[in-house]
Amino acid sequence: MKRLLLPLVLVACARTPPSPAPSLPTTVAPVPLPVEASAVALPTPATHTILPTAEVAQDASIYDLPAELVDQNAKAIDLAVWRGQPTVVALFFASCPQACPLLIGNIQYIEKGLTAAERAQLRVLLVSFEPVDDTPEVLRRVAKKYGLDTTRWRLARTDADTVRDIAAVLGVAYRKLDDGSFNHSSVITLVDAEGHIIARQDGIARSNEPVGPAIAKLLQHK
Repeated sequence: MKRLLLPLVLVACARTPPSPAPSLPTTVAPVPLPVEASAVALPTPATHTILPTAEVAQDASIYDLPAELVDQNAKAIDLAVWRGQPTVVALFFASCPQACPLLIGNIQYIEKGLTAAERAQLRVLLVSFEPVDDTPEVLRRVAKKYGLDTTRWRLARTDADTVRDIAAVLGVAYRKLDDGSFNHSSVITLVDAEGHIIARQDGIARSNEPVGPAIAKLLQHK
């Protein structure tokens, strides 16, 4: 089975983040991103801790996972809601102060590098870590705040067990903290029309590589 490796970044999103575990190396925060590159001004990223590389299977489809979700319109959907289109999938939570705004801004940055025709065919699915607080109304506010095109973007919630399953197939690490926030990996994943993982990249560093070129390549062969 082919494997795709990507170093994952666990970003401290707590109000008062815990100190990094002494056994893990730490890195300096990346340079702040230019405001004009995204639809909204984004906060400065936090210092983060590098976790060991995670493996994800490319042979199997993430759509094989039975996952019942509810989107920002309170509509029941599943993980394959955008089956048939190249789709960017990521995990986030609405009250995240730093990492998730950066991740959303970076997906928008990838979109900006596409042609209008390519962008029209791309879909995005954001699934919340938070099964209680991120109600459809809260998800709608997130979509409005960041100016998301909801004809192509779906924001969704699900139960805690399903979040754990989705995180596992995407190779995302996360941990809920005592104050209700999360420490989590920030990963942007591109899947093809049938849910096979094609490319993954860091959700913190401003770049369209490798997901942007992979989207264009997928659409060329569609």
